[in-house]
Amino acid sequence: MPFQHPQSLQEFFGAVTGAGEKKVFVQVSAEWCGPCQLIKDDMATLAEDLAETYVFVYADVEKMEEVADTFECSTMPTFLIFKGPGAPIGRYEGGKADKIREFAVENKDK
Repeated sequence: MPFQHPQSLQEFFGAVTGAGEKKVFVQVSAEWCGPCQLIKDDMATLAEDLAETYVFVYADVEKMEEVADTFECSTMPTFLIFKGPGAPIGRYEGGKADKIREFAVENKDK
């Protein structure tokens, strides 16, 4: 399943809290972010490969600045992993596709 693209903070938190048994993998990013654009295909592949573990959510900071502010995301891209409501259980900042995959795999069973 591809990334969900919530358009409001309410939709974002709905995705985080409505994932059931799955964790939520969030990419906090922006269209103007060069590294974010370079990893687009890698992120689509990651979402396909780990669809049984995660719900994937893309939060565009231009449309949802509140997400970046709430979770103190000043580096693009920033990746957050949630297990139900509350604070993220994992965080990775940077645009290296292999490191992002490693981060996602390491947090699968937490």
